[in-house]
Amino acid sequence: MLSNFTYKQKNSALLAFFIFFLIVCYQLSISETVEARANYIEKAIQLEEVNNSPELLQQLENQVAQLDQLIGNSENVENFQHTLLAKISSYIEDKNIKLTSFPEPFNTTQKGYELETFVFKFESNYSDALELIYYLEEKERLGKMVSADFSVKVNFRNKQRDLETTVYIQSLKSVK
Repeated sequence: MLSNFTYKQKNSALLAFFIFFLIVCYQLSISETVEARANYIEKAIQLEEVNNSPELLQQLENQVAQLDQLIGNSENVENFQHTLLAKISSYIEDKNIKLTSFPEPFNTTQKGYELETFVFKFESNYSDALELIYYLEEKERLGKMVSADFSVKVNFRNKQRDLETTVYIQSLKSVK
């Protein structure tokens, strides 16, 4: 039966049969193995995420605590105001800074949150003013530093120019 075909025809038929055999093998066993491996990798990743969930939960709790600290999530406005005044007072004791005003905060309520804006003014030189602002914004993190306004006032008594700095700090808390 095969003697009627040439070697070229026999080789072509063998190649076609081999390709057909590879396709059938792939469909019957190899495709299921590749699919099972992909499923295994996916489940291993999910298992790793589950195993890392306590650390992830701790990281998220730390981030929430940092955000609460950054936005100044304080429970008591008077306590926050006293804390802010105490921090400012302790900082300016050894500096050449004069606290000129510390009025009551401005309050606004919107969408379930209360925003308090604390304003205080002090007189000092420029570098001391920047150091105090840096201290409150970066080291103490007692709320969000919204603005700082520097203005030069002329003192007619001693004919000197004084730098007056107005600082605005906001604190956000949820309304209960």
